Order: sequence, then C-alpha cells, then structure tokens
Amino acid sequence: PGPRAGAPTPPSPALAPRPPTTSTAPGASARAASGPVRPPRGGRLDRRTTLSWFEALWPLVAILVVLAVVMSLRARRMEAAQAQPAVAVLADRSPPAVPAADGLPGDASSALVDLERGQCDLAAARLRTSRLRNPQVVELALLEAGTWVCAGDGARAEEASQAYLQGGGQTNAELLWVQAQAALLRGEATHARDRLVRLRPLVDLERGARIDEQLAGLRSL
Repeated sequence: PGPRAGAPTPPSPALAPRPPTTSTAPGASARAASGPVRPPRGGRLDRRTTLSWFEALWPLVAILVVLAVVMSLRARRMEAAQAQPAVAVLADRSPPAVPAADGLPGDASSALVDLERGQCDLAAARLRTSRLRNPQVVELALLEAGTWVCAGDGARAEEASQAYLQGGGQTNAELLWVQAQAALLRGEATHARDRLVRLRPLVDLERGARIDEQLAGLRSL
C-alpha cells in the first residue's frame, strides 16, 4: 500500500546530510596523546646563540679594556708631568748600574731583571719590598733610591736614601748624586745645589760635566 495522505516523505539516503569530518595531520594523534604543545617563550635566546654572541664580541671587549687602561695611564702621566716643579726637568733620571745579584737577597733578583729592562717603577717597588724584609742589607736602600729617581719619584727616593743612612750606610758620591736628583724632582733647588756642589770634586769628567749643566740650569731659573 502507498503512503498515507499527509504523511512526511522520508529523505532519500543519498540526500541525507553527512556528519562533519575533520582531517587529521600525520602525528597529530601522538601529539594529542602527549599533551598540549607549549609555544616557545618570547624574549628568551637559545643558550648556544648567547654563547656564540659572547665569543664573537669577546675580542672587541678585550681591546676596549686595554685601550681604556692605556688611556688612563697616559692621562695620569700627563697630570704628573704638569704637577712637577720647574727644576724637575733638570733631574737626571738615568737608571742606576745593575749590581751583581750575589750580594743581594734572593727576592731582589726579579727587581734586577726589571731594572735591566728599564722598568724602573716595577723594579723600585720590588726593591722596596726586599729592603723592608732585609733591613740589614743597606745596599738595597741605596739601589732602591736610585731606582726611584729613574721612576721620577723624588719623595720615595729620599725616603730610601734616609733608610740607607739609618741602616749604617756611609755618605759617598753615589748617595750625594741620588739625593741631588731626588731634590730636583721634588723642586728643592737649594738642597739639590748643595749636594751637587759637594759632589762635584768627587766624580769623573762625564758626571762632572752633567753636574755643571745642572748647576747652570739652576742658576738660570
């Protein structure tokens, strides 16, 4: 029998709506099983990237540090030169003769090497340390005084020369020469002149000529 009149006609299976389907990418089921994927945090660099940047910039940083140190030392030397008195330019800052290491303490050997290289600042500091450790070796004090003159420090040179006398050292030509140069570095023209006058008949022709030049320079100031 046919459908009753007024009853709805069932849809054809071919025309029935199909449930929506979703495409699954390869590996999606595995990711879903392992949990949600966290996105990378913004603003954080990989450690390898940070190290590569550091290795690339390290030589430049080292060069900048060295330049800063050199400029600082140069500025200090210029300031020291400007602060020196006028008579300081007359001082003879030649390094003293390097003695044999046999009669000196072992801790003074490195200072002798520095002195041979012309590094008077470092040599004087090491000689001062050795003198304080070995006050009975008065020759250290006189060598230290001459090395401080080479370094341009008249105050330290005078301190070392006084330590030489207090330790039992005798006044000689080398001491008078060092004291005269230290006085020039400190700007004490009268003291320097007295030492040079006392020293003049005790030295050879070469040093005598240098003393005459210094005395003439003191007279012209």
